[in-house]
Formats: sequence, structure tokens, C-alpha cells
Amino acid sequence: MNDGIQLTKYSNKWLSKFFFAHSLPHENNVDYSIPGYDKDGNDRYFLEGELGYLAKQASKIYLFFLIQKDNSKPHPADTAQNYRYDSQYFGSGFTGLKDNFSFRGEIIKETEKSHTDSSAGGQRKPIDAWAALLGVRYKFKRPFEPESDMEIAYGSGDKDRSNVTNTEKGNINSKDTNFLYFGDYAGGYALSPRLSNLYIYKFDQSLKPFYFTNSFKDITMGAKILAYLKDKKNAGISDSETSEKKHFVGTEFDFYFYWPITKDLNFVMRYGVFYPGGAYSKDTDSNTKYLYTRLTYLF
Repeated sequence: MNDGIQLTKYSNKWLSKFFFAHSLPHENNVDYSIPGYDKDGNDRYFLEGELGYLAKQASKIYLFFLIQKDNSKPHPADTAQNYRYDSQYFGSGFTGLKDNFSFRGEIIKETEKSHTDSSAGGQRKPIDAWAALLGVRYKFKRPFEPESDMEIAYGSGDKDRSNVTNTEKGNINSKDTNFLYFGDYAGGYALSPRLSNLYIYKFDQSLKPFYFTNSFKDITMGAKILAYLKDKKNAGISDSETSEKKHFVGTEFDFYFYWPITKDLNFVMRYGVFYPGGAYSKDTDSNTKYLYTRLTYLF
């Protein structure tokens, strides 16, 4: 969440959007190695622009940029380390729909500069990172209305980094090739990783088991299977326990249940189990479980 302003304009088949924002006061900093990261360690400005072409059947091609300016001052409790992280993102993407088949894709280039760990002199180094996503979905014309979705997502890593968000234990030598972002990516309920130094392979299958009834026809149940692999095996991911120098992070099984009880009342349940792979040591390779429920009433 940020304080800001957004302008959006539709013109025939073109969409243009701009926003300017500033991080909220006392919002937690993405870099939690900064002293006071959860109090006053966040002072960032964001400027974004997007131009999209809207084709038939909800298809879209778009280009965008995002400039993030870190206005943080050196912290008096740690003058030896400069935590400033400035970044720029340039990307393009597409969405498409043909009958019951939909597809999506996006690629992002990250540039600008970050600082190395003070153990390496705290030097200012260029950022050279990438992220990409490709997904397809198909809705079958069959009983129970099954839908299948497959997605591959990638965020580049840096072989020097043991931590993907922090300056400390961050980049040490040469350029910073770790993809660091300020948004969200849904990468599984239990592990819930950042898309940094990671490949994520996901398959999602859902259906409506009671579609033939009147009262429960809109209930949706589904399951996902995810596989996680490091980009750079020597580096870490957002889970600091992946200390082993191996590519395979693990697999996860997720299950979800959605019930729109009435127009204004709905129920959601999500459950996930993550099974660690070779990137975890024997002391930290226990399974992780996640359970979430929510009952929402709109009025």
C-alpha cells in the first residue's frame, strides 16, 4: 500500500495509465537488515507508466515502466553500511482469449544500482536482473466445468547473495543480478516465496462438483501442484533456511474451496503443504503446512 495518485485514460482501443506514489509512513521496509526497518526505515517514491492495446475478446498487448527511487538516509546506528536501493523496471506483456482458451505472458528487465554488503566495501553496483512469466488456461465444455491452468515463472538470482531482499548478506561482487520487486506474486500457500532466484512451475486444476444442483452449483474446488528450483544454486531464496548449494527447493500441494453462499456472503478455505528438497539441510527439512479460512459479508 502507498499514498499516491493514478490517472487512467481509454481511447478507442488504447489504454494509458500513470501513477505516482510514496511509501506509507512507518511501513515495513522490504530490506529488513536496515536498522528500524519496521518503524522509519522506508522512504521510497514510485513512478509508473503503461500503454496497452486492447484487441478482441479481452486480448491485450502492453508496455510499461516503473521507476523506484530510494530516498533513505544513512542510518546513524550503522554509518558503515549504505542501504540505498534504486531500481528501474521495463517490461512488456500480453493476455489473450480465444473461445475457452486463454493465455498470458510478461517479461521484465530490472536496472539501476544497489550497494554491496559493507564486508565488500559497500560499493554501488549496477543491477542487471530479469523476470518472466508464461501461463495458459483452458475451460473444458464438460460436466463439472473443469478448468486447467499451467504457469512457469522466473526471477533471476545473484550467486553472491544469501539474502534476496537485504543489503547485508546481499550482493558482494560485480553487478547485482537478483530480481527484487515491490509487488506480489502468488507462489504457493505454504512456502509463499518471493520470485527471486527462483523458477516456479505450477499446475492448477479446478471444478464445480455440485454444478447440477441449484443451491451449490457455484461451489469451486481445486488443487495445485508446484515445483520450486533455484536459479543460482549457491545463493539463497526468500526462505533463509535454503542453505545447501543445490537447485531443487521442493514441491508443494495446495487445495482450495470457494463457496459464494449468497450474493453478499462467501466462504473461502485454503490449505497447503510444502515438502523441502535438497536446498534444505537435514536440520531444516521438515514439512510446512498452511491453513486459511475466511467468511466475508458485503454490505
